[in-house]
Amino acid sequence: VLVFVLIIVPIILDSFKKPSLMVATIKLNNLCSVHDDTFMVVTRPYNRKSYFSNGVTRIKVMSDWKVRLAANDKYSQFRYDGDEVDVKKNIELTAEIADGWLPFMYSPTLGDKFFNQFLEKGFEKSGDPNKKEKFQISAPVFAKVCDESERDAYLAPARNNYTLYVGGMGAKDKNFYFNLMCEYGYEEIATQIQELYLKGEKAEAESIFPDELLDDLTLVGSKERIKEKLEDWKNCNVTELSIAIPLDIETIKFIKSCF
Repeated sequence: VLVFVLIIVPIILDSFKKPSLMVATIKLNNLCSVHDDTFMVVTRPYNRKSYFSNGVTRIKVMSDWKVRLAANDKYSQFRYDGDEVDVKKNIELTAEIADGWLPFMYSPTLGDKFFNQFLEKGFEKSGDPNKKEKFQISAPVFAKVCDESERDAYLAPARNNYTLYVGGMGAKDKNFYFNLMCEYGYEEIATQIQELYLKGEKAEAESIFPDELLDDLTLVGSKERIKEKLEDWKNCNVTELSIAIPLDIETIKFIKSCF
């Protein structure tokens, strides 16, 4: 018997019910003797294909699409047609069936309040009384130990990245990073960022990204500042920090020493 398990792990919640663009991480549980690259994932509609690397593939899909496991088209002598699986965007599903979650733009001070409503339902549905304690949340974060006078320069990549996601990732009415910023209480400025970005005024959009939110989402500054801000991360749902590129080894060593 060959058993294949597809686990759809959503990256971020779209709080609207309309079909929306999302990135799905699909893990392959390969219990047969052939290599993982023998398989691929195919979407319906459009038959878009995504190939596995180390048992994992990531693919952009709409939330109402379906995916199925199939034989890699480079192996013409091999055939496998798996059952279709609904693409789930629900964080509740992640908490129910997955071992962890990789959220982007998770705020250590605002994220728990918004996401707990979905996580708790998923933990309850899992039937595992210890699911919450075992569930891992790994949050990407920009980090750099530097002089306070250098903060703006080192925050620039983060400001650029977050502005891109809030302002230009997906269609205007289907952008879950824009939705998340609104949930964090920045609806008016998120709207301004999106309008500027979609008009091509990207520098202007970056310039109005809120300093308060940027500071909340990052670990950039003096050791004293970072150590103080780490207390917020220690007291939220996040169980692991994934330091974003560009990496700085001394910064990673310092953050590790604070735990």
